[in-house]
Amino acid sequence: SRSSAASDVYKRQDITGLAFKSGSHLLFSGSNDRMVKVWNCDDMAYIDTLFGHQAPITGIDSLIRERAITSGSDKSLRVWKVVEETQLLFKGPKTSIDCVSMFDEKTYVTGCQDGSLQLWINSKRKPQFSIPEAHGKNNWISSVCALKYGDLFASGSCDGWIKVWKKQAEMSSNGLLPFGQLKIDGFVNGMKFSRDGDFLLAGVGSEHRMGRWTVVHAKNGVALWKF
Repeated sequence: SRSSAASDVYKRQDITGLAFKSGSHLLFSGSNDRMVKVWNCDDMAYIDTLFGHQAPITGIDSLIRERAITSGSDKSLRVWKVVEETQLLFKGPKTSIDCVSMFDEKTYVTGCQDGSLQLWINSKRKPQFSIPEAHGKNNWISSVCALKYGDLFASGSCDGWIKVWKKQAEMSSNGLLPFGQLKIDGFVNGMKFSRDGDFLLAGVGSEHRMGRWTVVHAKNGVALWKF
């Protein structure tokens, strides 16, 4: 059956991220098996496997082009050009990159286990800007979410706040500036802006999405804010 075929493709490894190509039913998935899978949801069919990461994939995103971006615990960021059958490799800090989100096809934001945030552009293989300990000392960044084709992004951890940042148009030395913050209890394990940027939806829990290293007093659920 098709469901058993999908199970065979993954061989029971945890799926760590899903992203649709915008406006389509082309789906990218990442897993602890270090591979990116490509699926056609119209036909409920597996298409291809993309190799490159040397450790589990931690985050994934996609936009209009037939491409995906992934972060990994191998401290790398990779842009997968499916049609060209090539990939771009970006080297991050000396720690796992735990989450990634795209502003557009050339600009990305990531969050790391050391608590830092990074802004990347396609033309450079190192971060353009970085914010250390963005949510305080020893607080991992558990999720990031960029407003598509906008200049805002949100970051989440377990410090009790979702922080909103503004990307400067001039890419000056102060390329990322604080814009606001939203009170929330628990681990912020996922976020998504509405298409018009009027709403932010967050998935929160008492545990980090990757494991039960720390348990905080919070209810599992979703939170919604109107800007």
